[in-house]
Amino acid sequence: MNKKSFWIPFSTAIGTIILLYGIGSLFHIPSLMWTFYKANPSEDVKFEAGGSLNPIFIGFIAGFVADGIYRFKQKHRSSIE
Repeated sequence: MNKKSFWIPFSTAIGTIILLYGIGSLFHIPSLMWTFYKANPSEDVKFEAGGSLNPIFIGFIAGFVADGIYRFKQKHRSSIE
C-alpha cells in the first residue's frame, strides 16, 4: 500500500467535511452546521453544543468515492503499460 492510496481519500474526506461545515456556517444551513449555544448565567444550563453529522457522513462517502476512482485509475494505468 503506497502513501497516496491513504492520503488521497483521507484528504478528500477531511476537505469535504471542512467545506460543508463552512458552507453551513456561512449560509446558516442547520443540516450542515456545528453550533454552540451559550445560555444566560441565570439559567441552569451554561453551555450547550450540538451539530449535524451530515457533513461527516458525506465526507466519508466522498473519501470512498475518491479511493475507488484512484484504484480504478491505478489499475487502468497498469493495464496500459
